[in-house]
Amino acid sequence: MSERVQITATNKSPLLLIVTWLLLVLAAFAYIVRSIVKLSRQAMRLEWDDYLLTGALVFCTAQSLATIIRAADGFGQPLALLSTAKVEASMQAALAASILYVLSLALSKISLLALLAKLSPNRRHRRVMHGIALFVAVFTSISVFVVSFSCSVPNTWDYTSGRCINRPLWWTFFDVYNIATESALIVIPIYIIGLVQWPLARKVVFSIPFVLRTCTIAACIADMLLWHRLSSSPDPFFAEWPVSVTTQTIQCSCLASTCILYLRNFLSSVETGFGLDGDLSASIPLELRTATVGRSGYNLSSEGLTGSASMPGQIKVTTRYEVREEVYTVLGGGHETETDQEMMDRRG
Repeated sequence: MSERVQITATNKSPLLLIVTWLLLVLAAFAYIVRSIVKLSRQAMRLEWDDYLLTGALVFCTAQSLATIIRAADGFGQPLALLSTAKVEASMQAALAASILYVLSLALSKISLLALLAKLSPNRRHRRVMHGIALFVAVFTSISVFVVSFSCSVPNTWDYTSGRCINRPLWWTFFDVYNIATESALIVIPIYIIGLVQWPLARKVVFSIPFVLRTCTIAACIADMLLWHRLSSSPDPFFAEWPVSVTTQTIQCSCLASTCILYLRNFLSSVETGFGLDGDLSASIPLELRTATVGRSGYNLSSEGLTGSASMPGQIKVTTRYEVREEVYTVLGGGHETETDQEMMDRRG
C-alpha cells in the first residue's frame, strides 16, 4: 500500500499542486466561457484581443505546468531534504516558469488595452492605451532578458550559487510595475464610463469587472511582502513556496478579470454597444455632438442616438427631430395675417 502524501510543516508540495491546478482550471474556465459568449454573438469573428488573450492562456498553462513539475521535484520542501538532481530540476523549471509568467501577464494586459482602444470613440483615449501597451511590451522584453540571465552563465538557472542578481529586489520592482499597470487598467475604463450618459447604477455595474482587478493588485502587494521576508530566510529555497502561490494568483486573476467582461449575464444588462465592440459615441454627452445654426433657429441637440447590445455590430440608431410650426402675424393696415401656405400658393 502506497504511503499517503500529506501537507506538513516541511512538505508544502501537495498544497502547491492543489493551488496551481485549481487556479489554472479557473482561468481556463473563464476563458472558455468568454470565448463561447463572444463567438456566439459575433458569428465566429476573431480579432486581435482574442488572439492576445489566447496567447496569454497558452503561456499561463505552460507556466502552471512548469510549477507543477517543480512541486513534483520537491519544491516546497527544505533544501537539505532534496537531492542535488531534484534541486537542479526544480530551479530549471523555475526559470522557465518565470519567463512564461512575465509573458502571460503582458499578453493579458495588452489584450484588454486592445479591446478598450477598439471600443473608445475618443482618439486621445486610444493614444493613451496604445502608449501603455507599448510600455508593457518594452518592459516585458527587458524583464525576459533580466530573468533569463539573472545568474551567471552557463547555469543561469542556479540561484543557489550566490552569483545572481538580488532576486527579491527585482521581483519587488516587478510587482510595482504590475500594480502601476493594473491601476491604469482600472482607472482609465472607469473614467471613460464616467463620460457616458448612463444612470449611476449602470455605471457602477459596468465598472465592476474593472474593479475586480484590485484582486490582482492585492496579490502583488502580498507577493512583495513575501519576497521581503524571503530575503532574510535561512532557507530561501523552502521559503519561496508562498511566493509561488501569489505568482499563480496574480497570473490567473489577471487573465480571468479580462475574460469576465464577456459574461452573458453581465452583457445582457448593458444597453449600449460598449461591451460588444459597439460605438460609444451613441452615449457620449450630446453637447459634444450639438450644432446650432445662428439665426436659423435649428438646434440639433434634439438628436438622440440609442444603441443596442443585443448583437455586436448591430447598433440601432434613432433620430428624433423636433419640428416647430410658428405663425407670424403682421399688424397694421388692418390686413389679416397671411399664412405660409397662402404665401406659397400666391407665389406659385
